[in-house]
Amino acid sequence: MTHWQHLRGHLELVTNSIYAGYCINIWRLRTGLLVCDTAGIYRRGNMDDIKVEQLRSLDDFLLNSARFQVPNFADLDKWARRVKGNLVYYQTNYFLMAIIIFLIVGIMHPAQMLLGMICVGALFGGYDYLSKNQRFIADIKKNHPLVCLVVVFVGGYLLISMLGSVMVFMFGVLLPISAVFIHSSLRLRNTKNKITSIKEQLSFTSLAWPFDDSSWKDLS
Repeated sequence: MTHWQHLRGHLELVTNSIYAGYCINIWRLRTGLLVCDTAGIYRRGNMDDIKVEQLRSLDDFLLNSARFQVPNFADLDKWARRVKGNLVYYQTNYFLMAIIIFLIVGIMHPAQMLLGMICVGALFGGYDYLSKNQRFIADIKKNHPLVCLVVVFVGGYLLISMLGSVMVFMFGVLLPISAVFIHSSLRLRNTKNKITSIKEQLSFTSLAWPFDDSSWKDLS
């Protein structure tokens, strides 16, 4: 074997090793094990690496160039891919739309919205407190049953009296979620949308992060 054949064999070995390492790093990038910073250094990804996608134009999001079609409900996988792709591509638009809708409902019913927020916050806070102080609550129920009965009745009365406010608050929360889901279900994905989905496999975004690799592999 000549000197050039030896050299060629070493070059092929080095090239294959570099390519194999590149493929492994790409796989790690896709699975979120590594991210590539601005210096080109691979490191383990975390929540701090999440970035927000740019705001898409109104024409692309809703107007002339936007194309809508009712999804094929018999093909749930294709429907899910469309929703996931649109959630990632239009994520900033969806955040902005949700905030606007929530504010509109709040402006239309400011007092009820505020009371609803307080009531829901109190319910979650009470649940958290009870879950962390079960023994203390059990002792109070045992030693002061009458006080507990009065608290239950007063709490029930306040909850019923503020039920309308709670419903307004929930409407302000659920309406944006419904609007986002409807748009992401009906909006057909264009070429740029699909290309962006492939690019986002190599990075974290605020809506891409919750999806695991099994969800990502079907986006394109």
